[in-house]
Amino acid sequence: MTALGLLLLGVSCSTAAVLWWWSPISPPWFLTIGLAALAGTSWLINIYQYFGAREQALKQRRLRHSLHQRRADMARLVDDRTLALAQSNRQLSTEMRLNNAYTRALQQSEQKLQLAMHASHLAVWDWDINHRTLTIDGPDGAFGQRSQGELLSLRQFVHPDDFPQVRRAIMEHLKGRSARLVLRYRTNTAEPRWVEDIGRTISYDARRRPGRVLGTRRDITNEVTRERELTLAASLFNGTRDPLLVLDTDFRVTAMNPAFSDMIRRSPAEWINHAWQHCSHSELIERISDSLQQRGHWEGDILEKRADGTAFPLFMSIRSVYAGSKVEHYLCFCRDLSLQQSTTTRKLDHFDALTGLPNRDYFHQHLDYYRRMDRLPTEQLALGLLNLDGFQHINTTHGHATGDQMLEHIAARLNQYGAPLIMVARLTGDEFALLFSHYETAERLKHLAMQIVQDIHRPLMLEHAEVLTSASLGLVVLDQNNVHQCLSDARSALQEAKINGGNQVVLAGQPLQYTDAERATIAGYLKDILANLQTPLLYLTQFEPTQGLPYGIRAHAVLGDDRQWQRDEPLFQLARERQLEDRLLHQLLSEAIRTLQSITVPALYATAPVLSFPVSGMTASQEHFSSVVLRAIKDARCAAHRVEISLLAHHLDTSRYEAILKQLALLRDHGVQISMECLGCTNLSLDELSRLPLTTLRVGYAMLQARRTNQQTHLLLGVAQQLEWHIAVTGIVSVPTPEVLAELDICSLEGPFYVEPLKGETLNTYLQHHNDDTDQSPLLLH
Repeated sequence: MTALGLLLLGVSCSTAAVLWWWSPISPPWFLTIGLAALAGTSWLINIYQYFGAREQALKQRRLRHSLHQRRADMARLVDDRTLALAQSNRQLSTEMRLNNAYTRALQQSEQKLQLAMHASHLAVWDWDINHRTLTIDGPDGAFGQRSQGELLSLRQFVHPDDFPQVRRAIMEHLKGRSARLVLRYRTNTAEPRWVEDIGRTISYDARRRPGRVLGTRRDITNEVTRERELTLAASLFNGTRDPLLVLDTDFRVTAMNPAFSDMIRRSPAEWINHAWQHCSHSELIERISDSLQQRGHWEGDILEKRADGTAFPLFMSIRSVYAGSKVEHYLCFCRDLSLQQSTTTRKLDHFDALTGLPNRDYFHQHLDYYRRMDRLPTEQLALGLLNLDGFQHINTTHGHATGDQMLEHIAARLNQYGAPLIMVARLTGDEFALLFSHYETAERLKHLAMQIVQDIHRPLMLEHAEVLTSASLGLVVLDQNNVHQCLSDARSALQEAKINGGNQVVLAGQPLQYTDAERATIAGYLKDILANLQTPLLYLTQFEPTQGLPYGIRAHAVLGDDRQWQRDEPLFQLARERQLEDRLLHQLLSEAIRTLQSITVPALYATAPVLSFPVSGMTASQEHFSSVVLRAIKDARCAAHRVEISLLAHHLDTSRYEAILKQLALLRDHGVQISMECLGCTNLSLDELSRLPLTTLRVGYAMLQARRTNQQTHLLLGVAQQLEWHIAVTGIVSVPTPEVLAELDICSLEGPFYVEPLKGETLNTYLQHHNDDTDQSPLLLH
C-alpha cells in the first residue's frame, strides 16, 4: 500500500474509535462497518493507482517508441543527405577533372596551333570591319606589319606599286564579286618580300554587308623566285644554241628547243607527243630507256638521222628530273658530233674539267682497245664501277658547290693509288671507273677494293660542312668471254652493293656472298612462303617494364633451323630480284598479324598487344610499300594502331630518305605506329631523324648502358624525349635498374633475358605460363 492508503487507514481507525465511544450503537457492529468501509476505500485507491501507473507506463512506452522512430528517421535523413553530398562531391570532382583536362587540351591545342603556325611559317589575321580592328598572329611580327608593337596600316605595309591592285581586289571581294580574297604583293619593308593573303568573309550584318573577314598570310618569296627562275629557264631553254629534248616517264617527247629542231631539220609537231622510239632512227633507244629506268641517267653516242635521211653521230647526256622522290621528266642534252672542230678540242674533251680525271670518252677508248684484241694480254685485268652513296642527298642538303668539292676530294683520294690500279676515270656525276692490272688473285683484288672503299669512308672537311662519305663498288674480272659485257656485269655488281646497304664491295659472280647451295636453299624458302604459304616466323615477347605484363610481340624471319639472317638479306633481296617483294612482304606481315590476333589471353594485357614488324630501308622506299602494309592490315581486319613498322637504320640508304619519309607518313596517317632501330649504324642527321613520323625509338641495351658516355646516344635519347617518342629497349641481358626505368619513358623490354624466340603456335602456351607466374617479379621471369 502506498503512503496515501496508510494515511486513510489511520484516519478511518481514528474515526471508528470516536464513533464507537460516542455512538449508541453497539461497538462490534460499528467496528465491522468501519473496517469494511476502510478496506473498500483502500482497494479503490489501489485500483486507481494501478490503472494510473499502467497509463503512465503506456505513455512512456509510446514516447520512447516515438523518440526511437524519430531518431531512425533522422539517421536515414542524415545518411541520405551524406550520400547525396558525397555524390555531389564526386560529380564536382569529375567536372573539375574534366574541366582541367579540357583546359589542358585547349592549351595543348593552342600550343600545337602556335607550333604549327611557326613551323609552317603561317600567320592568321582577323579583320573586324564593323569595329575597324585588325589582329594578326604569326611569325616575324606578322611578316613585318607589326612594328614596335603596333600594326602598320595596309597602305604603309604594302609596296606602293602593288597597293592599287590590292585595294581593288579587296573592294571586289567586299562587293561579293569573288568567293575568296586572294592577294599577292610585295611588302614595303627594309627587306621587301612577297606575301600571299588568302581569306573570305565569314559574317554579315542585318543588311548583308560584310562584317568580318578571316584569312591566313604566308611568305611566298621563294615561290615567286622559283617562278621567275622557271620563266628564265624557259627563255634559256628556247634561246640556247645547245639542242635540248624533254621526255616524260613513258619516254614520249614533251618538248624540244629550236636548236634541236634545227639539228634534226624537223618541226616540233613531228616529234612532240609521240613515242621517242618511233621518232628516233637509233637502234639503242630501248636499251637507253631500260638504263634510265634502272639508274636514272645515261650518257653515250647514238647514230641519228635528219629529215633528209642524212645520218650523223649524236652525243646525248640524259638526266632524270625529280619532283620530290619521283621521276617526272628526262632532260636530254645533245651535241652534234659531226661539228667537232679540231683535234686540240677533242684532246681537251678527254679529261674532266672538275676533277682532272680521264672522262667517259677517254675511258671507253681505253676499254675498246682491249675489246678489239683477239686475245687479252696475259696480265690479269679487272674493271670496277664506284658510285658514291647518298650523293644526291648531299647535293640537296649542302648544295652543289659542296658536292663539287666532295667530288674533287674523292678524285684526289682515288688518284693517289698506284699499281695494280692503273686508271681512274669519271664517267658521270658521282660514278667512277677503275681499271686494275696484275693484281695476282681475286682475294687480293677485293682486298684492295675494300681498302679504297674504306679510305673513302672518312669524314671530309669541306668549306661549308663536314661530310661523311661512303661508296659502293662493283667489280668484274675481264676475260675473253665477258670483255664486251663487262660494264653491264660491273653495274649489276654495283647495284647489289647498293641494295645490300652500300659502303661495300661486290665481286660479280659472287652475289650476296652466299654459296650456290645456300642460294638454292633461300630460293626454296621463298617458294615455300609464296606457293605453300609456309612462313618461317619466330616471335619475341615484349614486356611492359613496371608491372611485367606482356606488351606485344616482335616478328623475326628465320631461315633454317639454326641460322637466323637479317630479313632484307638474302630473302627479300632474292624476292626483289624476281619482282616478288610485295607478295613476300604481304604474306609475312599477314601471317604475323594473324598470330597477333590468335593470342587468347587478353586479360594479361594492360592494352591490346602490339605487333612489331621490322623492314629495311630498301623495302620501305618502294613505291607500293605503304599500300601493301595497309592491305595486309585491312585483309586481317586488324586495328592499324596495333601494328608497328620498325625501320632498320643500318639498311637505310640516305639517297632514298625522301621516298622512305613519304611511305612512312602515309602509314602514320592511317594510324600505323612507326619505330626505328639499329641507330648506332645510321647515317641520318638528327634533323632528318626528327622529321620521320616515329612513335617509338628502339634502343639496344648496350646503347642504353652507354648513354652517359656516348654523345650520339645521349643526343638521340634527348631528341626522343623532346618529341615524346616512346623508348623500347632490345637485347636485354640483365635486369635494368629502377633508376633507368624512372629516367626514360620506356614502353617495353625484350631480349634473351626474358624469353628466347618462339613459334607462333607456342606463344599462347608461354603466355599462359606467364599468367601462372604473375606473382613473381616481372624482371625475374624466364
